[in-house]
Amino acid sequence: MMQKQEKSYGIWPLPYSFEEIFSPADQVLFPRLYQGTLYWMERRETGETTVSSTQEKDLLPPEYAARSEVHGYGGIAYLPSSRGLVFSNAEDQMLYLLEIERCVPLSQM
Repeated sequence: MMQKQEKSYGIWPLPYSFEEIFSPADQVLFPRLYQGTLYWMERRETGETTVSSTQEKDLLPPEYAARSEVHGYGGIAYLPSSRGLVFSNAEDQMLYLLEIERCVPLSQM
């Protein structure tokens, strides 16, 4: 049985370190935690934006890029869910559900 430890408010151990996830060159955008997995948006070397997680570095296939122009200036363009990753594709602004090895359109333009 684990012994309960008291920690200061806002201090708790994580199973991974910041250095293990991010390199100094990474631009981390819109991090969010979903069911114990950390997700975030970051720029690819091509300049496009992808979604990464602590499970996998680049979740989106190369032909997709996450970006939303809903408000004219961008913003958060993904949402992890129990069915997969929902994201707004930069090129067509459609919503897609990323399942294993394929992207399924959820909306039409």
